[in-house]
Amino acid sequence: MKYLFLLPLLFVAQLALAQQTCEMKFQMVTRDSVGLSDTIFFDVAQTTKKIVVEYREGIVYERFVVDSIAAKVLELTSESDQKLAYEYDMQNDEFYGSTLAFAIVNQDFLEPERYRLLSDKKVVQGWNCQKIEFLQDGVAYASGWLALGLSIGYKSNTGFFRAKEGSVIEYTVPDNGSGKSITMKLVKSSKTIANPAKVFSLEIPEGYTLGTMDDYYDYYYDYYDDEEED
Repeated sequence: MKYLFLLPLLFVAQLALAQQTCEMKFQMVTRDSVGLSDTIFFDVAQTTKKIVVEYREGIVYERFVVDSIAAKVLELTSESDQKLAYEYDMQNDEFYGSTLAFAIVNQDFLEPERYRLLSDKKVVQGWNCQKIEFLQDGVAYASGWLALGLSIGYKSNTGFFRAKEGSVIEYTVPDNGSGKSITMKLVKSSKTIANPAKVFSLEIPEGYTLGTMDDYYDYYYDYYDDEEED
């Protein structure tokens, strides 16, 4: 699943937090040609000053939190029996962002030639949506639903499946002869944060130890090794 998201490091100077307050839970399922499937879950919550992403796939858990009020960033990684935490001061640390939790909300905008909006509209978990088709060489290969006016992310030039009209919150990539299909679904959403102190907590949970920069880079480059193997 790690090939699904890009993984550039985030430079602090580019920070520009999101505008809409929301709390959302997503599920993504991939299926191969023999019927085997993988499922990942990721939750996103944001206000105008804070954002958090939690990512879960099997034994892997990641958490990425940005709090512009406290000027702090926290990343957690947990895989097997190794649980590491990374703390950053937004005013002094040069960069951060090694996890898929980070990468989920740090994707490049969809380029205009890579999609088109159709006339179909519906409401998905309280969001007014318009149908979107994804294009390759002018041909549609997948479709989904774009929440109009919704901006998920914390930078002005990247975000969560963002186009100029909004953010894609559901999509399906059918097999089309590739032997693999992908479906992402928004399973729960709210335009308020039920427990913001807990959701945006910067506390390091029990059982985690502070990671070193060597640990950090090892974790980051492991993604590229896994991508090459896929």
